[in-house]
Amino acid sequence: KKKKKKKKKHGAKSHRDLTQTIVAWMKWLMDDLVLPLVRTNFYCTEGMPDKMKVLYYPRQVWQQIQRMYCKQGNLGLQLLTPEESSSILLNKKKRCLGFGKLRLLPRLNAGTVRPITNMRSRTRFSSALHQRCSKHFPEALKTTENKNEMTPHVSLFQRAGVKRKRKEAATTCSEAPKEFWSVNSELQDVFEVLKFEYKKNPELLGASTFGYEDFHQRYWQFVTSVRKEHSARSLGGKKLLLPEKVVPEVFGASCDVSKCFDTINKQKLVQIVSKVLRCSSYIFHRFCIISPAPWQKCSDGIKLRIQYLTFVQTPTETVDFIEHVRTRASACKPGSIVIDLVYKQRLSREQILDRIQTHIYANVVKMDCRFYRQLHGIPQGSVISALLCCSYLGDFERECFDFKDHKRRLRGGVKRKHNAESASEDYNAVDAAAAALKRGGGGG
Repeated sequence: KKKKKKKKKHGAKSHRDLTQTIVAWMKWLMDDLVLPLVRTNFYCTEGMPDKMKVLYYPRQVWQQIQRMYCKQGNLGLQLLTPEESSSILLNKKKRCLGFGKLRLLPRLNAGTVRPITNMRSRTRFSSALHQRCSKHFPEALKTTENKNEMTPHVSLFQRAGVKRKRKEAATTCSEAPKEFWSVNSELQDVFEVLKFEYKKNPELLGASTFGYEDFHQRYWQFVTSVRKEHSARSLGGKKLLLPEKVVPEVFGASCDVSKCFDTINKQKLVQIVSKVLRCSSYIFHRFCIISPAPWQKCSDGIKLRIQYLTFVQTPTETVDFIEHVRTRASACKPGSIVIDLVYKQRLSREQILDRIQTHIYANVVKMDCRFYRQLHGIPQGSVISALLCCSYLGDFERECFDFKDHKRRLRGGVKRKHNAESASEDYNAVDAAAAALKRGGGGG
């Protein structure tokens, strides 16, 4: 009789070694073979409205999409040469802002693309490195005179050679690259000043709301006023109370301003913002709040959340730091610690306007190792873009509409309740009469 061979029993150590070998092999397969092949032949991105799907565009098709957008897009992107980009970004006297990183997001339903600019990350720029990289940049990413001409395919080995030349250019470049803070961090003081002025004069923003809480408060005021008005009816000087279940008929309308950010008049916007800044200078006081974050647990215990904040003062209206902390005490979580950083900074009105004008008129974005200047509209993605858009629409509403006057006479001489909210470029109007919404709230 043949003896059956006994199977060798693998221990825990051999199982761990085998698992590590398979994991290392899979990592090599994905990092060194699959991903380079996919990146070489396809551009991978998410789309709208379904952001969970990954879309794969062939490189030649995506290059043609980028080329068409740069020539026919809403932003009016102007390609900058290495000399022009260095003269703009390396100007120490007039330039304090960096540049944003632009990418295109396909809209599957509309058949177009949406530009998305990242202004939250740090950037660096070197004129010599940009000049050398533009020379070694493959022909597949260069624009051609003929729009319908397809650029030649670039193989994996050619791209590897280009990457090697870029590394050599970076190592042999004698000039140190200039590093920029993020655009949002440089504009944070401007944001605090605009928020400070709009908080004192909220009518400058028109019907704009910021967040769901602000929208709910304004909408709740409208609902309660309509209910009170319809709960009692005057009959010969007497009031007849109606049951609470009786709800008046209310109409709603929603609209969106097409290409709002891209069609804003820059000169008009600068005039509006210059009127908003009413003080000659502003004082910034820095402090931080340390609060527990129970949703983030670690082995040592609960993590701490640190927030660096700023409150703005004017030279004539100074507020004590302790009084300011007491006003914010209700918003702080229990167990929070407020630390005064003992850091104050003063900025004049001219300095703030200079940053705003630089951001509006000389916005530079980077897309695929190329620098562009935005010609039309205002930048999107910055920390002050929503406030600038709301101030522009608020001035338009004051000239053409009257959203804030809830009890007013519309065309036809009938008193109606009207409430309209705008979140940047989206409008939501509610009225007790459908004719008022059709007339645009009585303003035309």
